[in-house]
Amino acid sequence: MCWSPELNIFVAVYESGSHRVMVFSNGITWQIIEVSFKSWGDVVWSPQLGLSVAVADSGTRNRVMTSPDGTTWTDRSKSDFSWDGIVWSDLGYFLAIARDGYIAYSNDGFNWIEIVLSGTIRSGCWSEEVGIFVVVGNDKPTSDNI
Repeated sequence: MCWSPELNIFVAVYESGSHRVMVFSNGITWQIIEVSFKSWGDVVWSPQLGLSVAVADSGTRNRVMTSPDGTTWTDRSKSDFSWDGIVWSDLGYFLAIARDGYIAYSNDGFNWIEIVLSGTIRSGCWSEEVGIFVVVGNDKPTSDNI
C-alpha cells in the first residue's frame, strides 16, 4: 500500500482475489479498480513524476503497471522475473526488486534497466540522507548509488 498526498488517496495492490487494486481517500470507503489479473506485490508513488507504479510476480512480459491518478492503470512491459517490491528515490529513480536475483531501475516507470545480482533478494530501501539504495536477501545486504 502507498499514500499519495498530491492525490489524497491510499492505493493498495493485492496478489490474489477478485480485487487487485483498491483506492480510498476517506479511510472508510474503498473503490475497486479493475486491472489485469496478476499477482501484484507492491506499489509506490512518485511525487516528482506524479505516477504510481506497481510490480507483479506473475504475468508474461507485463509485470509492471502505472497510473497517474490511482484509478486508471496501464500495463507496461517488464521481464518475467518475480518482482516483489518497488521503491522510489528523490534522485528520480524507481528500483524494482525481484526475489529471483534481479533488480531493475527506471527514471520514468516505463523503461527499465535490469541488473543481475546473486542469491535471493527479499527487500530494498532508499536512504535520502545517505544517498543509496540498500537491497537485502538471503545472503547479505548490498548497496549502490545509481
